[in-house]
Amino acid sequence: MKSKIIKTFFILYLILFINGHDGWAQEMGSFPEPPKLLKSELSKDTILIGDQVVWTMPTIAQEGSTILFAVELKKELIQGVEVLETKIDTIRTKRSKDWTLLGKVKITSFDSGSYILPPIPFYLRHPSGVIDTLWFEGKHLEVTTFSIDTATYQPFDIKGQISYPLTAKEVVIRAGLIFLILLIAYFVYRWIRYQRENRPIFGKAKPKEPAYLVAFRQLEEIKTQKLWQNGRVKVFYTAVTDVLRIYATERWGIQAMEQTSAEFIDALGHQEIDVAIKRELYELLEMADLVKFAKYEPNASDNESTIPIAVHFVQETMIITQEDE
Repeated sequence: MKSKIIKTFFILYLILFINGHDGWAQEMGSFPEPPKLLKSELSKDTILIGDQVVWTMPTIAQEGSTILFAVELKKELIQGVEVLETKIDTIRTKRSKDWTLLGKVKITSFDSGSYILPPIPFYLRHPSGVIDTLWFEGKHLEVTTFSIDTATYQPFDIKGQISYPLTAKEVVIRAGLIFLILLIAYFVYRWIRYQRENRPIFGKAKPKEPAYLVAFRQLEEIKTQKLWQNGRVKVFYTAVTDVLRIYATERWGIQAMEQTSAEFIDALGHQEIDVAIKRELYELLEMADLVKFAKYEPNASDNESTIPIAVHFVQETMIITQEDE
């Protein structure tokens, strides 16, 4: 009786297996065989559980071509592998008018194991309107997990980085980088300093022009401009007194540009200047203040004598060194 039951069960199992195998074969036969599998790339073929990897399917096409997924990828690509994101990118190549079209699938897995990713079809639409079907090869993905201590069934701790001794090549490279940084810092410091001092970075600095020569040249330029003759009396007196103040700043080191006329004359009182020269300068500054602030209109003779007085003041107080000569 027992042997009959076993024989009956075996026959039923064989019938079910044959029927099931035929049905599976028919189901697999419903998918077209990919004519040609193009290369695809995984950003990494081995990941830890929960890590993410990007699966890229590149193809080169004419400018204006587009691609799209031929099938809608489900949340679970295959059992154990999930799809997080799908994306289409276009990259223009530099040397030709062709485009590199990229289909990207970001996937992850939360079960360790070895997975064979299936081929994925894409539609490639050419600028002419023709549509081709592209099949990209499947890839092998290895998903690992943390090692478990079989004695305590606790995950192993993450190991620290391995320290290797420095090689002679690494020492030379680091020393060279430090020297280069210091050299750049030195040149930057030198450039800033020399810019403030109005000196060239390389080569010998040009000798500074004496203050009296600068004053003489500027007074001559004011004279040739004929300012007061053209009705610009205020500009004329302002320009002349500014030249004298700048000269005094260079000659004695006083802050004449920030001082009033009275403070300017008082500061010159500590210098060895002839009294008559001081009186001429004071009268010139007083005249300039009246013109600038009281709208005083001096006569032609006063205007004519202004520059000679300024030149006389510079001549009587200038210092000529052997180098200047």
